[in-house]
Amino acid sequence: MKKLISILLIISLLICSAFITVSKAEDSNNTDNLNYKEVVVVNKNLETQEETLETIKYIDDNNSIGKTLHNRELNVETNIGNSIDPQAIIGDDNRVFLSPALRPYSAVCYITAYYADGSTSTGSGFLIDDNVAVTVAHMAKGAVSIEVIPAKWYQDQRYGTTWAKNVVTHNSYDVNNYTTEYDWAILKLNDRIGQKTGYFNVVRYEDYTRLDGETVITAGYPTDLDDGQCAYRCTGTAFNTTELTFEHTADIWYGNSGGPMIRKSDMLVVGIQSGHNLGVPTNYATRVDNQLFNIMVNIINED
Repeated sequence: MKKLISILLIISLLICSAFITVSKAEDSNNTDNLNYKEVVVVNKNLETQEETLETIKYIDDNNSIGKTLHNRELNVETNIGNSIDPQAIIGDDNRVFLSPALRPYSAVCYITAYYADGSTSTGSGFLIDDNVAVTVAHMAKGAVSIEVIPAKWYQDQRYGTTWAKNVVTHNSYDVNNYTTEYDWAILKLNDRIGQKTGYFNVVRYEDYTRLDGETVITAGYPTDLDDGQCAYRCTGTAFNTTELTFEHTADIWYGNSGGPMIRKSDMLVVGIQSGHNLGVPTNYATRVDNQLFNIMVNIINED
C-alpha cells in the first residue's frame, strides 16, 4: 500500500512539474508576442544645463485604442472660484475669453522661455499631472529656464508661478528646421501646482483616422488679444490626420503654440497646437500618438 501511495505521489509531482513548465512556456510566448519599441529623448536639466539622451522602452499596443492617461476623469467645465507662423484666423474671429476659475481651463498655462542670449519667448502650455506640463519644442528647446503660470489673467496669478526643472524633447526634433512632427516638450515642474488647478486628461488614438471630423477646442494665450495676458479658446474641426499631426479650423494666433487641442465631446486632450499652414486657411497640431502617450506616462511615473 505504501509503495502504491509513493508511486501516486511521484506521478502527481511529475504532472505538476509538466503543468508549470507549460505555463512558463506560455507566459514566455505571450511576452515574446508583445511589440516593444524604443524612443530616444533629450532630457535637459535646467538647473545644471546638462543634456542627456535617454531611451524609453514601451509596448506598441494597438489593442488599447482610446486609452487615457489618468483613470479619473476631468471631462466637464466646472467653476472653481476665484520662422514659423503660428497664427490664423479662419473666417470670422470666434475666440472666446476663458475665466481663470473654469476647469479644466485653469490648467492652461502661460509659458515664458528664457534663452542664453537674453531673449525670451512666450506661448501656451497645459498641465497633465500635478507637476508635469506640456508645451511645444519650438519654444522650449534651447531655453535655459522656463516659467509656468497656470490660468494667468493680467496680474492675477491666483494659483502661483512655478518653474520647469527638466525639459524633455524628442531626439529627432531640430529647432532650426521647424516641423510640426515631434513639436512637443514635456516639462517636469518644481512644484505640484496641479493640485490647485487640476490637470487635463489625455487620450490617444491608434487608428488616427478616427480623429478626422471631430470637433476640437484650442486654448491658449494669443498675443493679439489683451496683449497675450488672458487665455482664449476656440472651436474647430480636425481633419487630414496623420500618424503624428492633424489640421484643424480653430482660430489661433502667436502665443497659442503649446496649448492643448481638446476633443469637445469629452474634454480629453488629443494634441498640441503647433503652427499655421502658410497660404492655406488651416492650422496644425501635433497629435498624441502611442509613442508620445507612453513618454508622458514614463515622465509622470518618475516620482
